Amino acid sequence: MPDAPKRVDLSKEPGIQQAGKVFGEGIARMLAEFWSDMDEHFARSLCNYAYGDMYSREILPQRVRELCAVAVLTALDQQNALAVHIQAALRNGASPKEVAEAICQAHLYAGIPCTMNGLVTFRRVVKELEEAAAREKALKEASDLERSDRERLKHDTQRRTRTTLPPPRGGATSGPPEP
Repeated sequence: MPDAPKRVDLSKEPGIQQAGKVFGEGIARMLAEFWSDMDEHFARSLCNYAYGDMYSREILPQRVRELCAVAVLTALDQQNALAVHIQAALRNGASPKEVAEAICQAHLYAGIPCTMNGLVTFRRVVKELEEAAAREKALKEASDLERSDRERLKHDTQRRTRTTLPPPRGGATSGPPEP
């Protein structure tokens, strides 16, 4: 029985670090994990060339690079990769209209079916991002409300405690006499 492949830790590789900037830390971790049980040399080469060298070039801004990727992936009808690059384009400053236009431009070269698939993926990704943003906003509002409620409860408890405590008995008082 062959030995299990040695797992490669790619988390500190320049390519994974750059992928984190472009796609977000979650995607970068997923890439590192995906490649972790491949041949070490191949995994490092692929990771650092694709994401380190190519994504670090300064000729095109990342926003434009991602719009190019969106158009090419639409033309190739690669919907899974397209979804990731739509998110990356939006994350790197492209507007939803620019992303949709990059997809629409692909129809001249790839045809209507690929473009329609790309637009379906675009709508799905935008809807998922909007839903995630709404969930995040709701959680923040709930957290703010809980914090506000805790502060109000604490204030009310302190106020009630001050007004309902009986005066001290005996001769020792800690403050001025009650009127």
